Amino acid sequence: MILVINLGLKSIRSIIFDYNGKRISISKEPINSYLNGGFVEQNANEWKKKFFKVIKKSVAKSKQSNNIKYITVTCSSSCLISVDKNFEPLMPVIMVSDKRAEKQANEINSIINSHKNFKDKDIEINAYSQIARILWIKQNLKKKYDKVNKFLSPNDYLITLLLENYTCTDPLNAKKFLFNEAKGSYLNNLFSKLEIDPNLFPDCKEIGSNLGCISKKVATKLELNNCPDIILTTYDAITSIFGGGGISSGTVSDQSGTVSSIRMYSEKKFIDSKKRIFCQQYKPTNGFFIGDSNNLGGGLIEWAKETFYSDSKNVYDLMDIESRISIKDRIEQGPLIFLPNLMGSRSPDWNPYERGLYFGIERFHTRKDFIRSIFESIAFSLKDMIDIIEKGPTKPKKIVGGGGLSQIPIANELKATITGLPFYTTKESEITALGAAIIILTTNNFYKSNVEAAKKMIKKNKKIMPNRKLKTFYNDLYYHYTMIKKSVEPIYVDHKKFSNKIISKKNSSIFNL
Repeated sequence: MILVINLGLKSIRSIIFDYNGKRISISKEPINSYLNGGFVEQNANEWKKKFFKVIKKSVAKSKQSNNIKYITVTCSSSCLISVDKNFEPLMPVIMVSDKRAEKQANEINSIINSHKNFKDKDIEINAYSQIARILWIKQNLKKKYDKVNKFLSPNDYLITLLLENYTCTDPLNAKKFLFNEAKGSYLNNLFSKLEIDPNLFPDCKEIGSNLGCISKKVATKLELNNCPDIILTTYDAITSIFGGGGISSGTVSDQSGTVSSIRMYSEKKFIDSKKRIFCQQYKPTNGFFIGDSNNLGGGLIEWAKETFYSDSKNVYDLMDIESRISIKDRIEQGPLIFLPNLMGSRSPDWNPYERGLYFGIERFHTRKDFIRSIFESIAFSLKDMIDIIEKGPTKPKKIVGGGGLSQIPIANELKATITGLPFYTTKESEITALGAAIIILTTNNFYKSNVEAAKKMIKKNKKIMPNRKLKTFYNDLYYHYTMIKKSVEPIYVDHKKFSNKIISKKNSSIFNL
């Protein structure tokens, strides 16, 4: 058996699989988030408490406490945890959507642009960058910064709980901290300019590395009758590619949890000249992951649920039904278009000032039209990413969807129609965790390759083809969507300045991002 802990943005889950990919048990707990303007935070002590709770529950449900051989963790990336010498968190976790470090990002970019040593480097710093957030802590929370022993990703932090303070990271998480895999080191010359000690980052080990067995003390706490090995995998956007069967050139993985992570596997490298998306090497197969993540996905649907459907039952079914009615009726109506960046945009726009916008509201529009336009906006955002990927040497051939949003049929159908690509779903919705299990079994030679593991462990569910009757309509609507985006872009900065004058400084606790 393999136990996978998956920490997302709104919950932590412990899932146990057998070597054939069959889910044996699952346990999950919600995670709270706290918003205050551009700050988006979570509490690592809450993670810790619920981490042990979900593992114990999943082990008890499985009745397999003797048979768990491997444990791994896969979490959201680009979240920053600061720990002291005892590996206790020093401050709230700075989450992936947090935008506080814009000023520091500009400072770092100025240094990069003014020194020839940094020119032509594959470096793009923005408000979401880990190094910008670290500089923010250094400038604004100096006393806490001076106590930092390590800056960690969520994967790294949870591993310390299993191995009792042993820290390491994988190359793809390390790259978020400006690790140069070719040289096997962090960008020390840049850190020297910023007066940031590179020893504050964990050592980097290859994906698939066996980190040793879980400590006996932790095994006893988790009521495990043995001490499973801890295997290093990587963050959720990457493991979901494996869980969707996407380790073949041209397969796009669309993992839509709270946010959407979109990656395509390619045997050839592709660097976007405008740095809107990333290209990450995956050494075990000598291939590349092309794409990135945005702030959209299931979080939009949860917002819509709270805003438009607070008194409704079977909400997701109702959203699906009403969206279909709206699509059928709207051909004779004026278009309603939604710009979906409620929390600023990451890839491909990289604009922390962007916000949501409804355009074209008319008297006859009702709730069904509002929810339909939200689903369309998520599909438009997927098309934004795929259109950039298509400029590379490997062309997208199909999309494999996972995450909570993939459980709503209309979302998948609109993605197929708007992108023009077939869209597949799998019987196992927890493709992030399944992907981590596939990595473990492949790197430990239980399967000869990722392709062999995928054939055995992944069960396809549905194939959704584009609706050709709506092709022209959605091509036109997408054009208007892009025109509106360009037109309102200059307004966002002024809107932010106005918001800063009136926004409350009180934290807001919410269940779902």
